[in-house]
Amino acid sequence: LVLVSTDQKQMWQYREHEPYFTEGKYKTSVKNLYYSMALERVIMAIGTPINDREGNLIAVLAGNVDLTEMSNIISQANSVNNTIDAYLVNKFNYFVTEPKFGANFALKETVHTSGVKAGLEGKNGFGLYDNYRGTPVIGVYNWLPELELVIMTEIDQSEAFKPVIDLGFSVLGLGILIAFIVALLGMLLARTITQPLHLLVQATENVAQGELDHRADVSTRDEIGNLARAFNGMTESLKTANDECERTVQELKRSADIFNNIQVGLHGYSLENMDDDR
Repeated sequence: LVLVSTDQKQMWQYREHEPYFTEGKYKTSVKNLYYSMALERVIMAIGTPINDREGNLIAVLAGNVDLTEMSNIISQANSVNNTIDAYLVNKFNYFVTEPKFGANFALKETVHTSGVKAGLEGKNGFGLYDNYRGTPVIGVYNWLPELELVIMTEIDQSEAFKPVIDLGFSVLGLGILIAFIVALLGMLLARTITQPLHLLVQATENVAQGELDHRADVSTRDEIGNLARAFNGMTESLKTANDECERTVQELKRSADIFNNIQVGLHGYSLENMDDDR
């Protein structure tokens, strides 16, 4: 006999055959979903005994879980992400709570995804599959044996993998930027090496053509700069030696001219003496 109830319709009604009473007399019992003829709706009932100090049963405290409120509680977790969805499914594949993307699904619509199937087989885990909307999701399933329910939590693969994809594009963009910078630095470095070499080669060609006044205009402080300075020093020494040779040649020419002049003078003097003797 119901002595106290928040539902006035249940006052003074006999409920001695209800599962929450028959089992609640001995221990706290949570009954799985069932249709109550007395309440004329599907309920999940909880019953627990109330005993006196000697342990004698006085009454059974019973309560019904509001499935709508349960759906609201679960849906609060769903609001964290755009596509995350959590719901309960019973052993007959019926939705127990409302999924995020469904209306009036509870105890009216069934779900037969691979995640639900694995959960109803008593497994706990996760997987990639298509959900009740036909959308690819990452799903986590957990079997609740005492309630004979499986709790499902799913998120669309597009949303779950978006950070990874974004990171991949970011890494790709950063890699392209680094490659461009490296290529630019390589070009600049190559130019700093090839340009002095080009000037040194050009100076060598000019000197080979007899332009001993030409110098390699390289002012770097590296090995190429040292080579250019050594080349310029060699060219300077070569020019000095060439100038010295030219001066020596000129002196030899002047000496030869003087000698020739003396020889011509002596030859003329000899001819005059011969004429006088005759």
